[in-house]
Amino acid sequence: MPRFHPRLPKVCHCVTRFSSRIIWIAGLSLLLMLWLSATASALQCQPPQSPSLTATATSFSKIRITWNVVASDNPNYQIFMSRTGVSGSFVHMGGSYAHPGVTSLTAEYGSFNANETAYFYVTAYGCNTSVPSNIASATTPDFGYPTLTATATTADFGHITLSWNVVDGASPTYQVYMSNTGASGSFVYMGDAYHGNPDVTTLTRRFGNFGPNQTRYFYVLAHNGNTSHQSNIVSATTPNIGYPVLKAQAANKTQINPDMGRGCSRLPHLSAVHG
Repeated sequence: MPRFHPRLPKVCHCVTRFSSRIIWIAGLSLLLMLWLSATASALQCQPPQSPSLTATATSFSKIRITWNVVASDNPNYQIFMSRTGVSGSFVHMGGSYAHPGVTSLTAEYGSFNANETAYFYVTAYGCNTSVPSNIASATTPDFGYPTLTATATTADFGHITLSWNVVDGASPTYQVYMSNTGASGSFVYMGDAYHGNPDVTTLTRRFGNFGPNQTRYFYVLAHNGNTSHQSNIVSATTPNIGYPVLKAQAANKTQINPDMGRGCSRLPHLSAVHG
């Protein structure tokens, strides 16, 4: 008797293949939708334009930077600075935020030395970060240094008087240094000289208690939060007033003093004469 071998209906095979195709197409559609969504988001979130930056020295130790506010949904800005040149290492200095209606922003940085140059750039940050702005630089002015003179006179024996000009831009503080030898490293800080009158053009300071024929060396620094270059080194020598020239003369020759009773010679009489 022949055996019966059951077969699955052909329609089942067709349904299985059809279902696989539907799943594959659905997966491909999902990937396409995700790609389109990401592309649309990227197109909508373009990086902001680069700000335009300027830098200006506002004092002998401070520099101010200014830049325009660019169109962005989130107007944040990051500031970078280098003290070693355009190709130097830029350090992140912090951020700034533009409130609605503000068209420009500023930031000021200090603690620079006189005649020092600093370099800056700014980036704008929205949903993406802009290309860095131009690099702007500024140099703090060099307010120079005092020109110093020193005098010692017989009219003011034992004292030396210093005199120097008030330099432009310096605050009213000057540091005085003195040395007994003038050798490098031998100068000692003697204190500050101060002036509070903007019309003052010259300052003096007097040092004393020197002996005759004593030489001292001096220099001065101007100070306004930073320190100027050293002034010229000057010296002065106290005058030598000399010494008395002494003359001795006997009042008379050796004689017996009757009051002594023992024949002792009288002591000579001395007279001092200024030579």
